[in-house]
Amino acid sequence: DRIVTAKIKENLVAYFVASKERAVQLRVIGPTKVQVSARLNYDQRMKGEQKYALSITEGGTPVLQKMLQTTKSVGMSYEDWREVVPGKPNTVFLAVPSGEHTYQISLGESVGRSVSLKFSIPKKDLKNE
Repeated sequence: DRIVTAKIKENLVAYFVASKERAVQLRVIGPTKVQVSARLNYDQRMKGEQKYALSITEGGTPVLQKMLQTTKSVGMSYEDWREVVPGKPNTVFLAVPSGEHTYQISLGESVGRSVSLKFSIPKKDLKNE
């Protein structure tokens, strides 16, 4: 949907924003284990602890559905998206088998409208072909 820049202390970090309608697409070559850091985005009507689901599919086939919960983050904001407050991060690991894979990651069940995602792959797996 969009890419937002989060300011965490003095560091700037890019997050990819997914909603229920628009998934973030991740192309990765396995075998590897992808660390997915997810932050539910709070709007003005959301208060306190919130539950949400992260939905990961490949070619329309469900790969992983993870129920998560969070509260508003303290000390982190989006530089270019002031109307929302990011939630505290949740981490999900996605085991990727050998070969090339394209995953669609979207927000599942939630009162929130979007989730921000950041991906990490072990350095040793960056040369996979």
